[in-house]
Amino acid sequence: MGTSHIAMARDRYIEQLRNSYLDAVVAGNQHLAYAIMGDPLTDRVSVPHLYMDVLLPAQIAVGEMWHAGKINIAQEHLATSITLGVMEQFRYAMKPRNNLGVRAALAVLGDERHSVGIRMFADFLMMDGWEVDVLIDPTPVRDLMSFIRTRNIDLLALSFTKPDTQSITKVVTDTLKEQEFSPKVLLGGQALNDAKSDSMLFGADGIAKNAIEGMKEAKRLVGLAKGNIDLETHLTDLGLEIRTFRTRLQMTQQELADRSGLDRTYISMVENGKQNLTLGAMVRIADALEVPLSSLIRS
Repeated sequence: MGTSHIAMARDRYIEQLRNSYLDAVVAGNQHLAYAIMGDPLTDRVSVPHLYMDVLLPAQIAVGEMWHAGKINIAQEHLATSITLGVMEQFRYAMKPRNNLGVRAALAVLGDERHSVGIRMFADFLMMDGWEVDVLIDPTPVRDLMSFIRTRNIDLLALSFTKPDTQSITKVVTDTLKEQEFSPKVLLGGQALNDAKSDSMLFGADGIAKNAIEGMKEAKRLVGLAKGNIDLETHLTDLGLEIRTFRTRLQMTQQELADRSGLDRTYISMVENGKQNLTLGAMVRIADALEVPLSSLIRS
């Protein structure tokens, strides 16, 4: 079977897996959802790929169904709970890189309740070798400060999915500045997607509008990566990294395109630093090259 047929077969399998999983969580069938994601065939697909192409799209679809009135809030909550349970199973099976010696705390503020995104980001950090503490329920500022000191947190990542959370965010950053021990603060989440400048920082040290930016920025803030780089330099470095892995495998651009299910022209633009990538595209390329996702975004 040619590489293009392999990619097509994998894409069909992922689509079927996603649809079956969505049906299971919407029906509230936890045992079926676990069985679907525990199928031996899923071993052929990387955990990041399953997260980005199955779990996350299914969760988004559940949210859209709730907004459209097709399911109620209890059904939406149960679907979310099932997905978090599936992710926990994957987490136990993870084989992270060597420990980087840094610890991150991921927290939600105010009445934030979107825990799947922050949990996924935590898992990506864990796969990259971070020690990660996740607080998926809103924590009072005073208790958060105590937690940070006790746990020797190097990076505090705050979920920012609602614009009205900004006042609490500012309280957290201002309070941290008064502490003897103050970790770097990273903001990430849906509310930042429309931000046009760093005016959205609210006293934080960095922002990330997606998981790729989050991984890069997290490393930079704790001193594991070089300083601020512009998008052009970032894309050039990323393209070079992908080209290096591809040539080591004696793989042509067309073969990489076929295996990843992407267009050869797209791969060429990526390798030449002329094309920005979604996390989904990066996962596909990492899978095709048979390398961890963290290898491509390593600084």
